[in-house]
Amino acid sequence: MYGAAICVGTVATFGAPIGAVIFAMELTSTYYMVSNMWKCFLAATAAIITYHYLHGLDIIKIFAHTNISGINLNHEIIFFVILGLISAGVAGLFNHVLTKLIFLRVRLKNPYISNRWKWCFTVSLFISFIGFPIHFMHFSEKNICNMFFST
Repeated sequence: MYGAAICVGTVATFGAPIGAVIFAMELTSTYYMVSNMWKCFLAATAAIITYHYLHGLDIIKIFAHTNISGINLNHEIIFFVILGLISAGVAGLFNHVLTKLIFLRVRLKNPYISNRWKWCFTVSLFISFIGFPIHFMHFSEKNICNMFFST
């Protein structure tokens, strides 16, 4: 059941039934039984059929499909490589700062910071104060995905 749930979730997200079966095998590799592969494949097939059926109806608004034309390599690839390097640097910096904050929280022994509930509330409040003034943060996930992938 766990593998089938992973398959159906992956198919609903990415629309790739065979990739979903392989992904479920990878996630549950410590106790995956090969006899479950057909069950996962049938669940993934049912999920992709249901997905395409519901996408054809106008009852449920699903993400818009993207029609990507042929990919041409040009000078823009350099900027994407630079963007990838900058993103990797920012991610590494974020992990470094987060690790320092966690060790600082343990070392200070402050009752307000060491309490998990108060710490969670403080971080949520801090993130809300940062994200509220940014207008882009007010959109829903569906609108953001449709904006990114619209042609």
